[in-house]
Formats: sequence, structure tokens, C-alpha cells
Amino acid sequence: MNKGFILAILLACSACLAGLAGLAPAALAAPPAPAKAETPIRIVADKMTYSQTGKSVVFEGNVEVKRENVNLWANLLTTTFAAKGKEDKIERIVAEGSVRMTMGERKGTCGRLTYDVDNGILILEGSPSLSEGGNTVKGEVIKFYMKDNRSEVLGGKSNRVEATFVTPKGVGEP
Repeated sequence: MNKGFILAILLACSACLAGLAGLAPAALAAPPAPAKAETPIRIVADKMTYSQTGKSVVFEGNVEVKRENVNLWANLLTTTFAAKGKEDKIERIVAEGSVRMTMGERKGTCGRLTYDVDNGILILEGSPSLSEGGNTVKGEVIKFYMKDNRSEVLGGKSNRVEATFVTPKGVGEP
């Protein structure tokens, strides 16, 4: 195992969790302060495969990722790197199969989570749901445009958009 390989894994997970840290839309909560660069990332899985020719690192089976108060669980986590000469640049991160994430009181679930690093777009598919306290957002697809600081919840044939927001006691009362 060389230094580049370890750096690639750390960058992959760091980008994954940095993207997840901003998951909750503004209606649910303000994003947390960014984690420090030296914050450790812990990844546990049944198997890890690194492919230099395939430009990927794949964690399989009971995948758990933890960084500070952000946690991610999935059956499979795949990180794809950019073309030759940019091995430490991540293009895409995909978590698949019973994806769950928590960040403090914030919780989310979906079947597939894709993070397009260059475009700064995080896509949750497969009955995605985000919640914090009594506030919840569900749909067919939830998209976060990190660069624009906006989100979009799309409905479809099987899941219409559903949002529940709790109003604090005394707000809006005469």
C-alpha cells in the first residue's frame, strides 16, 4: 500500500462526508460548521477493493463511515477517481443498498446516494427521506445543488413530494 492509495481513500471518504454534512435543506436546519481537515475518518466494511486501472475504491458489505458526528451506512460504497494524472481527484461517490445517514439529530435514508463532486450535486434516490425532529421531507428523488445552496425534491409515479414541518409553540398564534 502506497501513500497515494491511502490519500485516495481518505479523500474519498472526506468528500463523501463533507457532502453529507450539508444534507438537510434549509427548512430542516442550517448546515453545521465544516469539519477540520485533520478530523479522522473511520470506515468499516467486510471487504475493500482498490483498482488503479478502474480508478476506484469499493467498500462492500456492512459499510460504516464515521467522521465526527456524521455517520453513513450502506451495503456498498464506490468512489471513482478522475482520469490519469489526477488520482487524488474524486469524480463520483455512490452509496448503495439500505443507505442510512445521521448527523446529530438529522437522519436520512434512501436506496442510492450519488455525489457528483465536480458539479457539487448530491442525489438521493429510492424512497429518499430526510428528517430532523418532527420535520420531514420525502419524495422520489432529492437533489442538493451544493454550489447554489439549494435543494429540490421531486415526486414521481410511486412517491409524491411530502413535507411535514413543525411550528414551534407560540409562533403564528394570535
